[in-house]
Amino acid sequence: MNMHRALLTVLGVAGSLACGTNPIAPEGPIASKTDTLTWELINSINASVDVRFFDEPYGGWYPSRTEYYPLDPREDHSYRLKCNKNAEICFGATVHSNQNRFFGVSVYNNQQCGSQGCCHACDGTISPRLV
Repeated sequence: MNMHRALLTVLGVAGSLACGTNPIAPEGPIASKTDTLTWELINSINASVDVRFFDEPYGGWYPSRTEYYPLDPREDHSYRLKCNKNAEICFGATVHSNQNRFFGVSVYNNQQCGSQGCCHACDGTISPRLV
């Protein structure tokens, strides 16, 4: 099983994702989950952020459609996600106290990633980006 790492800084939230040694499986229709993608997130703003990840081709949500990963100010986390090889996994976050302030595709997956580098192939080589 391959593990890829992503490092992403988006409007004060540096990102890349993994949790412990066991990969996290998404909620939603996912095929074989043959690979992993690791994201490490650093919240560099002075507000709590709600974080989710989305498997675009298969409709999976990490951790689920009704939950998110809370990330407190100045806190960092790593998450290792199970995903299908080459599936596009997108990062989204929203400031907990201000839902109009978002990063990546937002916690609701309703924004375009554009050139922010917030979506990566489960199997791709990811280079650090500063946006």
